[in-house]
Amino acid sequence: MEQFSFQVSTKVVFGAGSVTDVGSEAAVINAKHLMIVTDPGIVNAGLVDKVTEALELAKIAILDGCTPFNPRPLDEQAFIELFQQGLAG
Repeated sequence: MEQFSFQVSTKVVFGAGSVTDVGSEAAVINAKHLMIVTDPGIVNAGLVDKVTEALELAKIAILDGCTPFNPRPLDEQAFIELFQQGLAG
Protein backbone atom coordinates (compact mmCIF):
# COMPACT_ATOMS: atom_id res chain seq x y z
CA MET A 1 0.00 0.00 0.00
CA GLU A 2 1.26 3.45 -0.86
CA GLN A 3 1.78 5.93 1.93
CA PHE A 4 -0.76 8.75 2.14
CA SER A 5 -1.92 11.49 4.44
CA PHE A 6 -5.51 12.36 5.34
CA GLN A 7 -6.79 15.23 7.47
CA VAL A 8 -10.34 16.04 8.48
CA SER A 9 -11.34 19.22 10.22
CA THR A 10 -14.27 18.14 12.33
CA LYS A 11 -15.56 19.83 15.44
CA VAL A 12 -17.54 17.71 17.89
CA VAL A 13 -19.71 19.42 20.49
CA PHE A 14 -20.84 16.94 23.12
CA GLY A 15 -22.76 17.08 26.36
CA ALA A 16 -26.17 17.49 27.91
CA GLY A 17 -28.06 20.31 26.21
CA SER A 18 -25.40 20.85 23.55
CA VAL A 19 -28.09 20.70 20.84
CA THR A 20 -28.89 24.30 21.73
CA ASP A 21 -25.46 25.28 20.37
CA VAL A 22 -26.21 24.09 16.84
CA GLY A 23 -27.47 27.52 15.74
CA SER A 24 -24.36 29.35 16.86
CA GLU A 25 -22.14 26.64 15.38
CA ALA A 26 -23.93 26.98 12.04
CA ALA A 27 -23.45 30.74 12.18
CA VAL A 28 -19.70 30.32 12.74
CA ILE A 29 -19.37 28.56 9.38
CA ASN A 30 -21.88 30.94 7.76
CA ALA A 31 -24.30 28.12 6.93
CA LYS A 32 -27.35 29.36 5.04
CA HIS A 33 -28.87 26.11 3.79
CA LEU A 34 -28.86 22.92 5.82
CA MET A 35 -30.07 19.39 5.28
CA ILE A 36 -30.77 17.02 8.14
CA VAL A 37 -30.44 13.42 6.97
CA THR A 38 -32.05 10.98 9.36
CA ASP A 39 -34.44 8.08 9.72
CA PRO A 40 -38.08 8.03 10.88
CA GLY A 41 -37.17 6.75 14.36
CA ILE A 42 -35.05 9.81 15.13
CA VAL A 43 -37.85 12.08 13.88
CA ASN A 44 -40.46 10.24 15.97
CA ALA A 45 -38.24 10.58 19.06
CA GLY A 46 -38.42 14.37 18.69
CA LEU A 47 -34.68 14.81 18.22
CA VAL A 48 -34.99 16.56 14.85
CA ASP A 49 -37.41 19.08 16.37
CA LYS A 50 -34.81 20.02 18.97
CA VAL A 51 -32.25 20.70 16.25
CA THR A 52 -34.58 22.70 14.00
CA GLU A 53 -35.76 24.79 16.98
CA ALA A 54 -32.14 25.69 17.74
CA LEU A 55 -31.54 26.80 14.16
CA GLU A 56 -32.75 30.16 12.96
CA LEU A 57 -32.04 29.71 9.26
CA ALA A 58 -34.28 30.38 6.30
CA LYS A 59 -33.82 27.02 4.64
CA ILE A 60 -33.68 23.68 6.40
CA ALA A 61 -34.46 20.53 4.44
CA ILE A 62 -35.18 17.32 6.30
CA LEU A 63 -34.61 14.01 4.55
CA ASP A 64 -36.22 11.66 7.05
CA GLY A 65 -36.86 8.45 5.13
CA CYS A 66 -33.29 7.16 5.14
CA THR A 67 -32.31 3.75 6.29
CA PRO A 68 -29.67 3.42 8.99
CA PHE A 69 -26.11 2.64 7.90
CA ASN A 70 -25.56 2.60 4.13
CA PRO A 71 -27.85 4.77 2.01
CA ARG A 72 -30.00 3.10 -0.61
CA PRO A 73 -30.45 4.39 -4.16
CA LEU A 74 -33.88 5.73 -3.09
CA ASP A 75 -32.20 7.78 -0.34
CA GLU A 76 -29.78 9.19 -2.89
CA GLN A 77 -32.63 10.03 -5.29
CA ALA A 78 -34.50 11.86 -2.51
CA PHE A 79 -31.40 13.94 -1.80
CA ILE A 80 -31.02 14.78 -5.49
CA GLU A 81 -34.65 15.91 -5.67
CA LEU A 82 -34.26 18.17 -2.61
CA PHE A 83 -31.06 19.60 -4.07
CA GLN A 84 -32.76 20.32 -7.39
CA GLN A 85 -35.55 22.13 -5.54
CA GLY A 86 -32.90 24.41 -4.04
CA LEU A 87 -33.30 23.22 -0.46
CA ALA A 88 -29.89 21.67 -0.09
CA GLY A 89 -27.68 24.05 -2.01
